Amino acid sequence: PIEATATAASSSQGEEPVPQYAFPFATRYKFHPALSNVALAHSLWASVLRPNVDTAIDATCGNGHDSVAIAKLLFVNEETTKHEQQRCCYSQLLCLDVQQKACENTRMMLQETLSSEAGLEDYYRTRVQVLHASHEVLPRPTNTSSVGLVVYNLGWLPNNNNNINNKCNDNTTTTTGDGKECVTTMETTIASLADAVLLLRVGGMLSVVTYPKTGPDEDTAVQLFVTCLALLSSNIQTWQEEIASFLDKKKRYQQPENRSTDNDNDDIGSKIAGHVTLAMERVVQQGHNDQTWRVSNHEKLGMDRAPILLTATRIK
Repeated sequence: PIEATATAASSSQGEEPVPQYAFPFATRYKFHPALSNVALAHSLWASVLRPNVDTAIDATCGNGHDSVAIAKLLFVNEETTKHEQQRCCYSQLLCLDVQQKACENTRMMLQETLSSEAGLEDYYRTRVQVLHASHEVLPRPTNTSSVGLVVYNLGWLPNNNNNINNKCNDNTTTTTGDGKECVTTMETTIASLADAVLLLRVGGMLSVVTYPKTGPDEDTAVQLFVTCLALLSSNIQTWQEEIASFLDKKKRYQQPENRSTDNDNDDIGSKIAGHVTLAMERVVQQGHNDQTWRVSNHEKLGMDRAPILLTATRIK
């Protein structure tokens, strides 16, 4: 709940002052689902996760904030649940990142969170795995039929301060001098999203926060991929037609005067389309014939390429 700050409202009738709302920007902005896409994502996860039943994967665990939010939703102190009595389900949280520092941060936050909750002290040891690995190929949980949520917060690790021990794996982009040594890439992210889609149960959700300002190609590819997911069951057009339309737009808007001399920039549209096509072909070939997805785009308006939350929920 968001607390209001009471201020006196003037009244010419001598009535009691009416409390007026003053938003506590400094302390509550990033926790408000209507204002923060990360907070909105956390609230949406609560609508799909089944406590002590589902498995969730945080594919880019970073500093551990999303992992902690998932743990609070996933692990509930129920000593004698029907599911645990029958031993039919085994809820897990799998977290991974290519950066050792990120894994250390996540382990620390999860240990602190779970050890402070009565009845959950052993959950970190028995239900949680934090893996130093790329998200390109997702780990398989004990029960692959219970994956209810796979989340991504793309980009780089905040506040890494150029840690010399915080090395990237080969499948990440490396930059220097600005605290952004390791960033997610379009190629590995799209491959990972296909993996996630094939793991998610009916009713499960794929949740991705993208950054158009700092990762425009990755953002474009992710939006194209989830749009194609939505078109799997559409009678408007096919996912193949969506990719063809994407390529056509790229060619029409790439005027000669705006064309870069860098060949890598010239064919980025073709690269994006190629990777999304391969991912979608895999989803179609290996996934259920009647799979149906509902996709949403949560984007702030009036801001310069603000982060975007994309969700895809499997309904069939």
